[in-house]
Amino acid sequence: RRPSYVQNYCILYTVNAAPNMKLYQIARIVELDYYQAMKRVDELSKHGFVNIKNGCVSITDKGVELMNILEKLITLMHSENKNPKIL
Repeated sequence: RRPSYVQNYCILYTVNAAPNMKLYQIARIVELDYYQAMKRVDELSKHGFVNIKNGCVSITDKGVELMNILEKLITLMHSENKNPKIL
């Protein structure tokens, strides 16, 4: 199971690539069960990273910023795991 920040990144990336997706479509693409996807999208919506209108999810400018930050964080963490520092 992926950490929540990775799940959030996947959702933001998906919604950025294909705006106005339905929740069930997002859940299927990011390989989460419907309720887990709903929980993440609700959390992102409460903080203004996505908008939900008529059952469709769209990303906000703030959401794009978060997606870019999470992408950098995930890249940094992944590169540290591959190349551990020797003291």
